[in-house]
Amino acid sequence: MSFESISPNMNLVLPGVGQTLGPQYATDLNNSLTIIDGHNHTAGYGVPIPSSGLNINADLLMNNNNLIGIKSLRMQPQIVLNGPSDLSALFVNGVDLYYNDGIGNHVRITQSGGVAGSPGSISNLTSPASATYVAGSQTFVWQSAANTPANLDAASITFRNLVANSFGLTLNPPNAMAADSSITLPVIPSSQKIMTLDASGNMAAAYSVDNTTLSITSNVISVAPNGIDYAQLATAVANALCPPGSIIASGNTGALMAAAGWLACDGASYLITDYPNLFTWIGTAYGTADSTHFNVPDFNGRFLRQVDNGTGRDPDANTRIASNPGGNTGDNVGSLQDDAFASHSHNVPASSVINANASIGLSGNAVNAAIATSSVGAAETRPKNVYVYYYIKA
Repeated sequence: MSFESISPNMNLVLPGVGQTLGPQYATDLNNSLTIIDGHNHTAGYGVPIPSSGLNINADLLMNNNNLIGIKSLRMQPQIVLNGPSDLSALFVNGVDLYYNDGIGNHVRITQSGGVAGSPGSISNLTSPASATYVAGSQTFVWQSAANTPANLDAASITFRNLVANSFGLTLNPPNAMAADSSITLPVIPSSQKIMTLDASGNMAAAYSVDNTTLSITSNVISVAPNGIDYAQLATAVANALCPPGSIIASGNTGALMAAAGWLACDGASYLITDYPNLFTWIGTAYGTADSTHFNVPDFNGRFLRQVDNGTGRDPDANTRIASNPGGNTGDNVGSLQDDAFASHSHNVPASSVINANASIGLSGNAVNAAIATSSVGAAETRPKNVYVYYYIKA
């Protein structure tokens, strides 16, 4: 009678405890240990190892064998794979799949939910640059690196609605450009604005259509009813016809002119911060007390004269002085020139009656005499004139 039994997983012969005789017991034990020594957990050679029993904390060597029969392959996102053991490896960066080739190039396989363009299908399109078509949004995506957009250099671009047989809107560059230029779009405004473009190509939406001053009706911008009053219109016209620094003659008093935005040409000093527009136009041509002040012209009792501009009509242009300390000199606006006679002489005929008090010395035909004439004329030399007030636009 046999007292041995067979194990269910490895078919081990198990001696009957207290039943199997010594020699047979030893034989069964040796045979079973031999089987255990060579077990590999395949069918008949041990219990299969459950996933919970695996603790893989190093590379799993497959000995040049294929990995087959798997349902799926799930990867943990990596920042970058650059180690020697990472060559010829698939990996995920962010949400996209990459292949690290045999020399360390990271070849992008997917992008934005689609398959990335094949390197080489476009000239110089090599990793990390990519060109991808995303089917879900029907969008071509161009990137210079992972998650980094690329620039597009092209001629005209035609925009169409995302429907079949749509008409197109073509965006063209200007003809015969002298140099490269760029246009920077503005941020989307919170309300309706008028868009401007400056000389540097910057677009801005700075001016509001408030429907009080300006309004838009049927895509036409117009002045709203009562949108511009008389005072606004008068100010705009005055600024257009008489910009800051303009000088006029007036019969009005200073108070009336000051209310209209004019300053008397009396040489007064003003803070730059009080009249910044006027200072921008005339600066310190008429003088300055310090770095925070500037003078207006002083025309009290003076005639005006156009600058010579190098014509020579004012022979003393280069000797002109400043009308106030710190002002312009020479052939420049704001310089001053004192009154003077042109150089001249007088001939006295020999038959003239000589004042009895004169001292006369005769030597041959020469007459040496100090001759005093009577004073005639006014206190100054001047043309006919009428008084006015001169004012400068602030």
